[in-house]
Amino acid sequence: MLQCFLTGHNGLLSLRQPHRDSCSLHPPSSYEWSTTDLDNICVEELAGDLGLHNRRLPSMPQAWHRRKPICPSLVQYQQRQQYQISTKDGVVALRKPPLELRPRSRAHKRIETTTADQRTASYSKSRNSILVLPPELRLLIYRYLLVSNDDYNHYLICPSTDGLHIVTRNGYSTHNVHPEILATCRLINREGTPMLYEENVYHRDFYWPHKSHLSNERCPWPILGSYRLNSQKIHFISRIHLCRQYHQWLLGGELKVLRDFPSLKELQIAIDLNDHANGLDLKVVWQGAMKSASQKKPKLKRVKCRIQLAYDHDYRAWCGRCANTSLDFSVHRVKKKQFEEWMENEKLFPDARLAWSFKTHTSEYGGPCCSVEFVVDDKHNVDGKAEIPCRILGDYGNHFSIEAF
Repeated sequence: MLQCFLTGHNGLLSLRQPHRDSCSLHPPSSYEWSTTDLDNICVEELAGDLGLHNRRLPSMPQAWHRRKPICPSLVQYQQRQQYQISTKDGVVALRKPPLELRPRSRAHKRIETTTADQRTASYSKSRNSILVLPPELRLLIYRYLLVSNDDYNHYLICPSTDGLHIVTRNGYSTHNVHPEILATCRLINREGTPMLYEENVYHRDFYWPHKSHLSNERCPWPILGSYRLNSQKIHFISRIHLCRQYHQWLLGGELKVLRDFPSLKELQIAIDLNDHANGLDLKVVWQGAMKSASQKKPKLKRVKCRIQLAYDHDYRAWCGRCANTSLDFSVHRVKKKQFEEWMENEKLFPDARLAWSFKTHTSEYGGPCCSVEFVVDDKHNVDGKAEIPCRILGDYGNHFSIEAF
């Protein structure tokens, strides 16, 4: 190991390597600073910190006093205290470093943590804090800030190389959701995070989304505009919406979302029987999804399905009948009867009574679009309604009516 001399010259410290052929040592005067000033400064600094200035030191030789600690407690303190070697006007001295440069020990971290906890507790007791409210009121505030009431604009859950991601195309502001409140403190984060993932509806997308530039070129959505879902957050998600990308719905006759989300409680399915699916029979896809939801996951609390009717023979006959009269919901009833007969033959949802609703969208640019929707959940089963709400939605107004079941 190479040894060097620490020397000072004109107020500067430098390391010098000794010559091997030189047998002469430095004169004793060059070591005076290490046996006088340095030891005295060290003793004065440590004595001042421990309050030993007014304490009478034991009688001992001066050389021993300079090289050995004053008392055993001084040895422990000397191991924790650190100083900086500095020079001023050619004099070497020991000085305390600034407070922000001192290393923090484990004891300091424990003290700071305790102080932070006490500060949070004292703040929670103040009148201006949300933490003084009862938990029931806090949950109402979280639900107002974290749960979206939009039934059509859902969050996207897309696959990536490292797992599932939540993609917010336009940010949380479009959903009237403000997750910034979760960053205030640990208690609010612990109480509000399950609500953010459990009560919102997430659209399961099986491909990474793209965006279009001004040059009409599509490129993948940036990964920075997404949030990765860990296993705990995936376990929280309980409401999933499926729409289009029909080739990816089923795997071996079972819905993929039933495997991806083990805590699933509500499944929403929207299917348009007029979509072009590259030769795929969409009616068969819908039937497979209903079988999987009823047989593979019978404990689902809510199943909501919206089917846009195909432009088949029944639809064309209905348009012919309503050409010179007002629109009715006869074609909706025909399709409803067909769906009920098929589910009864397959023994799907045997103990449930489906709640139906009819919709017809009209536009001056195209013909009417008819859709049938049914819901299976505990609420509608208990109510046992014998009525079907019917709506006609148009460009110049809406019409609402109720028909007997």
